[in-house]
Amino acid sequence: MSRVSVSSASCQAGVRATGVSRSGMRALTNSISAATIVLNWKRSRSSVTCAIVRCVRRRSAFTLVTETGVGPFAGGAPDADAQDLRRLTHRTIEQVTRDLDAFQFNTMVAALIEFVNGLMRLKDGPLARTPAWREALETLTLLMAPSTPYVAEELWERLGMPYSVHLERWPSFDPALTRQELIELPVQVNGKVRDKLSVPVDVTEEAARALALASPRVREFLDGKEPAKVIYVPGRLVNVVAR
Repeated sequence: MSRVSVSSASCQAGVRATGVSRSGMRALTNSISAATIVLNWKRSRSSVTCAIVRCVRRRSAFTLVTETGVGPFAGGAPDADAQDLRRLTHRTIEQVTRDLDAFQFNTMVAALIEFVNGLMRLKDGPLARTPAWREALETLTLLMAPSTPYVAEELWERLGMPYSVHLERWPSFDPALTRQELIELPVQVNGKVRDKLSVPVDVTEEAARALALASPRVREFLDGKEPAKVIYVPGRLVNVVAR
């Protein structure tokens, strides 16, 4: 697939106008505009966006690699937890790949931020000593390469990988790992959300209705009333209409 980048001239202009690093400017551009939009750099001093670029894209990624990238990766975590981590990794690959192909840079950055935040929450636990963790770090670096090429190159080197990250194949995702097994199903009582249930993605209408009516929160808001109607929108919600 093609790699997306901002032109050298545009990056130089952004760096001079805002003081953000060249790699940071690439991520900033990717996160707030399509490739065809020309930004007025002097008016693009969004402190929030720059903080995301600096803290999430740089510090957090560097923290993950420098503190947990060396290993050893001999296991030590439950297989189910390692599998959950691999699902997170492969879903991120799928999201970033599709966003890059569609030039949807804002959602690409959001997916990477969510991935980094998820890894930061796990870095001090046993998962950080598993092969799944090493896979996650290598994947993160590869996914960062189009928008933060210099940062990604340094992270790749710190991971002990051969030069250069930009010569590596784009990561592929396993469809079996990206498929959702559970979904969050909102339950409404008279049109207002009163509970959210975790249900199998292929839950039947009968099971969804039964789970909704068995919910303590739903029963609380029914307050002893009999439901006049239970409406199920497949995969979206259950609405209990009380008398």
